Amino acid sequence: MPHPLAVEHLPDIDPREHALESRSWGEEFAFHLVRYDGRYYAWTVRPFDDGDHAYEMPSQDAARRFLDAEFAFLLTSTEWGERSKFGIIPIGPELDWTEPHGRARLSS
Repeated sequence: MPHPLAVEHLPDIDPREHALESRSWGEEFAFHLVRYDGRYYAWTVRPFDDGDHAYEMPSQDAARRFLDAEFAFLLTSTEWGERSKFGIIPIGPELDWTEPHGRARLSS
């Protein structure tokens, strides 16, 4: 999905008050799925970067997918120390600790 263009003029609202869903990255970034005036917006708030941007979306699902992709990009483009500082640690593979793992063959 190509990155959409941000709306030229942000609606005059606080996105937190109209958010159906929100996520934040400390105080540095926030992501809101906003429904306002019959429209859906993927809204990013970056006070220490380039400010607020809203992207009009055709549906709630499209806005959610866009915000998921933006959040994933932020997560993968941030150093490990920054991720752990905010308590954002990727979930690793689920392990079955009762399943044999081949240790016996190492002792032979």
